[in-house]
Amino acid sequence: MKKNIIALLLTVCFTAIPSVVFAIADIAVLGGYTPYGKIEFYDQEYDSLKGFNYGIMGHLNVDTEIIMFGFGFYFHGERLHYTFNGDERKFTVKQSWGPDIIIMITASEIIAPYVRAGIALYSELTYDYGYDKKEKGRFFNSGWWALGSGIHITEEILVFGEFQRLSMSHDNEHSAKRYTLNAGAMFNF
Repeated sequence: MKKNIIALLLTVCFTAIPSVVFAIADIAVLGGYTPYGKIEFYDQEYDSLKGFNYGIMGHLNVDTEIIMFGFGFYFHGERLHYTFNGDERKFTVKQSWGPDIIIMITASEIIAPYVRAGIALYSELTYDYGYDKKEKGRFFNSGWWALGSGIHITEEILVFGEFQRLSMSHDNEHSAKRYTLNAGAMFNF
C-alpha cells in the first residue's frame, strides 16, 4: 500500500511539470559478461563466479531537455559458473524480473550517461552443489544498480554500455554478488 501511495505521488508530481515535458517509452535488449563475482554457501565463499547474462528492459519516461526519468521493468537471466575444489559448478538465474528506474542526462544530442536501479520481485535459480542440483524460486531477494552511457545512432536508437552490480540473498545460507559489463541497444518511441 505504501508503494502505491508513493507511485501515485510521483505521478502527480510528473503531471505538474510544465508542458515542455513529454512522455516517451523505451525498450532495450542487452547482454553481457560477469568477469568477477562471489557466491557464498553457508560459511564458504568462492570468488570465481563468472559467466554470461542477457536481458530486456523497458520504461515509460518523462523527458525534459536536460534529464529523462523512467520507470519500468527489467528481466534478465544468467548462466554462471564457479570453481569449487578444482571442479566447475554451475549457478543459473533462469529468470529474474522486477521494477527498474532509470535517470538519463539528455543535454547532449549524441552522448547520454545514465544511472539505473531496481529490485527483483521474483527470481528462479538453479544451484549445482556437485552432489546435488536444486531449483529455487525467491521473492524480493535481489537488487541491482548500473552506471552507463549511450550514444545516439539516431533519435530513436541508442547503443549503450554499462557497469552493473547485482546482489542476491537466496536465504540465510546463500548469497551472491557480481559485477557485470553489459552492452545493448535501446529503442525510443
